[in-house]
Amino acid sequence: MQRVITFCLSAVLMLITQTGMRPAERPFWMDMSLTQVLHKLGEPLPAHYMEPTAAEVALGRQLVYEGRSTATDAKPTAYISKYFMCTSCHNSIQEDPDIRFADPDARLPYLAEKGAPFLQGSTFWGIVNRESWYNDDYYLKYGDNVKAANNSLRKAIQLCAIECSQGRPLDMWEENAILAYYWSLELHMRDIVLPVAVQEELSASLRAGKHNPGLVQQIKAWYPTTSPATFRKPLHDKRKGYEAQGDPGTGRLVYEQSCRHCHGEGGVSDFLLDEAPHTFRFLQKNLYKDNDFSLYNIIGKGTYASPGARPYMPHYPKEKMSDRQIESLRLYIEQGAM
Repeated sequence: MQRVITFCLSAVLMLITQTGMRPAERPFWMDMSLTQVLHKLGEPLPAHYMEPTAAEVALGRQLVYEGRSTATDAKPTAYISKYFMCTSCHNSIQEDPDIRFADPDARLPYLAEKGAPFLQGSTFWGIVNRESWYNDDYYLKYGDNVKAANNSLRKAIQLCAIECSQGRPLDMWEENAILAYYWSLELHMRDIVLPVAVQEELSASLRAGKHNPGLVQQIKAWYPTTSPATFRKPLHDKRKGYEAQGDPGTGRLVYEQSCRHCHGEGGVSDFLLDEAPHTFRFLQKNLYKDNDFSLYNIIGKGTYASPGARPYMPHYPKEKMSDRQIESLRLYIEQGAM
């Protein structure tokens, strides 16, 4: 919480500098894309760089939100997956109030205020500005498939379609369209809160048309270039739980913004969760058991796709749900079971 308060205060001061200026004083680079600025400073364009058309972006958005396209001809394409859509696990908006930090405790109320779900996957917002994907412990789940996807956004898109979504390989035009949509979500300089000294050096470098590798690295410190993922180890004493103080109000947000995103009406799961006492009693009864209905098990490790049961539940890395949020969910379930 202290981190959030400190950032908000500094952000207000920066925004006064960046966006509260008179038009003549506002930095000329404020509306430039991050990729454009870094390239002018000497950074090579990424391998997945493209300049999409509006039609390509619209096609990609339909694939992301609807799971197939109806725009290519009179006959709709086959669904990428029979079980999931991209939006089952990913948002397309800014998720963290301070984009430098993957902080689930700050993210949950931020997303709740926006009316957006609290999900396992990283947002597509700014995904083209990252330099690696399927980071850290994702190797434990997807094995050698991660090696290629880690350093290639195109291969990460295919891995997500085939493995995460339990779907089919994308045609090249589909891959290109999804990538085009992602480029419509790239970061712009107005999205990054830079210190005044960095702003001044940036203005001088751009005006002089000089490459500045040192400045590139300074800018990269103010936005995420990876999506960290730390998996939880099994909890040996579920009755003791995690050493974190929860509260039912936070638990309610987790239940509504996360659990019911997939397990509510219209969600991708046929295991429905509602506010009925018998639902909470069922969840409470399984809290301490070693099965897939124990929130301690399912949040920490999820389930795996298998022959005849390809739909599965992705788990939450620590960066996507905190120990405190899990304990809060436990309290909310226990309260609802009374």
